[in-house]
Amino acid sequence: MQNQEIFKQPGSEMDLLKEIMVTLSARGHHVFRANVGTARTVDGRYFNTGLPKGFSDLFGTVKESGQAFFVEVKYGGNTASFVQENFLSQMSKAGCRAGLAYSVDDALKIVEGPQMPYFGQDVSDPIKEQTRDGELWNQLLMWASLKDEKVFSTLRKMRANGCTLETDAKTGYKIVHPDSYTSYDEDRKGLLACARELTHRLLTLRWSAAGEE
Repeated sequence: MQNQEIFKQPGSEMDLLKEIMVTLSARGHHVFRANVGTARTVDGRYFNTGLPKGFSDLFGTVKESGQAFFVEVKYGGNTASFVQENFLSQMSKAGCRAGLAYSVDDALKIVEGPQMPYFGQDVSDPIKEQTRDGELWNQLLMWASLKDEKVFSTLRKMRANGCTLETDAKTGYKIVHPDSYTSYDEDRKGLLACARELTHRLLTLRWSAAGEE
């Protein structure tokens, strides 16, 4: 009777999320709910929660093994966003259990079943031959895949058109385009909305690279 109550058909995504949490907890797993998004203070100011964009609805550790898991909960015809897909993919590549759950049974398969890789979009350097800045582009594109679909697609297009990362005294690295890339000035407008964050990311990459030299 108790199992029938736990596995009853939920009426909303929030109902499903709660059912999954109850079920996983009852089976001995540690599970936590992550709140991601924008909130408003009492004086009207907006702020983003501390977790990165795309962070899964539920996360925790598997009973006994302690392996980390991430579950993105969806209901009905809802689908995962671009950044949610790529967050799951990156967690999967890191060795965690990760996946989409449209039911309690889906969540149990993610946490308790045979571990299956979760494939999001290919976020690696589109230039596959080894280059001096290839690993830098891998890191930059991975960051963009968890930031915004437009930012990611713009940077990936730039790289596919032959752009390179060159050291710069102010920004750490700067994106340099070949003369043959005639639409560069138009395409780079896709990065204006996150210019400050992109600059900070390029600085971070330079600091990391300098520490390894």
